[in-house]
Amino acid sequence: MYLWAFGILGLVAVVLAQQNNRWNCSRVGNSTFERYCIIANLIDLPAPREVLEVNYTSNTTVNEGNKLSLEQVQSKPSSVQWPVDEGQFYTLIKTDSDSSSERSTINHWLLVNIPGVNFTLNITAGDEIVEYLGANPPKNTGLHRYVFLAYRQVDLLNATELSKQYSSSNRANFQIKKFALENGIGNPVAGNFYLAQSSSAHLMLATFSLALGSLFCTLF
Repeated sequence: MYLWAFGILGLVAVVLAQQNNRWNCSRVGNSTFERYCIIANLIDLPAPREVLEVNYTSNTTVNEGNKLSLEQVQSKPSSVQWPVDEGQFYTLIKTDSDSSSERSTINHWLLVNIPGVNFTLNITAGDEIVEYLGANPPKNTGLHRYVFLAYRQVDLLNATELSKQYSSSNRANFQIKKFALENGIGNPVAGNFYLAQSSSAHLMLATFSLALGSLFCTLF
């Protein structure tokens, strides 16, 4: 019995260690973007100054690393907001930062030329280059970090030219730093992210938890 308990604990520890190694950073810092290795893996310091508010239907809200189910995030958010400057334009990006290498990710959403009018945001008035895609992490790849980033544009971007480079049928190998540099949009002014994993991974962890709980109840 005791050997079984230690075996389960050891397996859970291995899974968590693999997650930390895959994110490949010290997981320390002043912001959640640093502690979840988004700074190290996806963007550079400084961390986004503002929180990008993302709300889905059924009272589902993105909250800097909260875990959401695949079903909760499959449809486009009902609202996306961050503090804006009057008369400025913005770019909004959503990416899966664990889909590929540290430099390349999968593009889950790309909108440019989003206007800030009367200090409010209207993403429906922007140019959607890549359509929204919900979370779809492969099985047995652990938690994925789905990151929303907003950038302040200096001027209008050429949506026609961008559509030739990026599209909903060509999401892979998206290099967010390269995109920001090529389009002169600097560092993100707002950001947020959630965690999600495949249903099989949820089931495996739930099974471990139930088994471990039952064992401890039996032993103690």
